[in-house]
Amino acid sequence: MPHEVLCCHEELSHWGRFIVLLVPSKLKVSCLRICIAYYSLTGNTETCSRNLEKLLKDMGHDITCNKVENIADVEEYDMVVIGFPVHCLNMPKKVKEFLNRIELREKPTYLFCTYALFGSARALSMAKEIVKRRGGKLMGQSAIKARPSLLIFLGLKPSVSMHQLSLFLEDIKRKLHTVS
Repeated sequence: MPHEVLCCHEELSHWGRFIVLLVPSKLKVSCLRICIAYYSLTGNTETCSRNLEKLLKDMGHDITCNKVENIADVEEYDMVVIGFPVHCLNMPKKVKEFLNRIELREKPTYLFCTYALFGSARALSMAKEIVKRRGGKLMGQSAIKARPSLLIFLGLKPSVSMHQLSLFLEDIKRKLHTVS
């Protein structure tokens, strides 16, 4: 199957490696309005959100990428991606408030979280239940290993697993063709 290089994210790698993301030509989709809503305390989740924003913009989509507290509603979007860190085995309160505030009404929704040790399955499960209750159509979910908050507070830069980040980006690209 022929591929074309959409982008090479130099900024994806904190270790000097480059990741070239490929998309099969048959998976090209028309321009979608996509909202990436995230909460990020240390920068790990924002790093993932910004990389997704760049990838989707490079694919020709109209992207809004902002913190959950800065997004009033998602009615105008074709798809919503919601990202958050795991806090004490849960999703953060601000994300829970955001999910309970927005109307999803059959809107394709993708969830992702960043985590340092464990708790991603529980946090994603909690978010998934709220998405379903709010009428959203869950497209998928991803958990991305990240640098522990304590190390970031001690001065190290935010960092996420490059392998898991690339799997997350590829999963969203594969699922875009299902959004009408």
